[in-house]
Amino acid sequence: TQSRSSAASDVYKRQAIDYDWQDTSPLAGVPADDFSVRWSGQLYAPTTGTYRLVTASDDGVKLTVGGKVLFDDWREHGVKENAATINLVGGQSYPVVVDYYEAKKLATIKLLWTTPDSSDLLVVPQLNLRNR
Repeated sequence: TQSRSSAASDVYKRQAIDYDWQDTSPLAGVPADDFSVRWSGQLYAPTTGTYRLVTASDDGVKLTVGGKVLFDDWREHGVKENAATINLVGGQSYPVVVDYYEAKKLATIKLLWTTPDSSDLLVVPQLNLRNR
């Protein structure tokens, strides 16, 4: 098993998941390649209905919401979208974990959604991602 540098930081706990590091380091002291990041907190659903959750990533990604793995694409690849639908209750928050790793070359990770109120695919706003 290959070990990776962790890029956990308070900086990343307070922002939407919308990063395109290209071929640079995500943080001082973390290499530009061969690192991983885990975001965990709460996903707040503003309205009741079906949400489509999407990641755009280069390389591996795993998305877990409410304790259920929605997808697990833990392999090297170019920028790729993974998507799943989930029914959420408005006004409720759900535990969310996004695991990401960067192997080599370009590094990108975004968490996007469509909501019951809009079919526009947008980055999940920071307002809807809360720290534990």
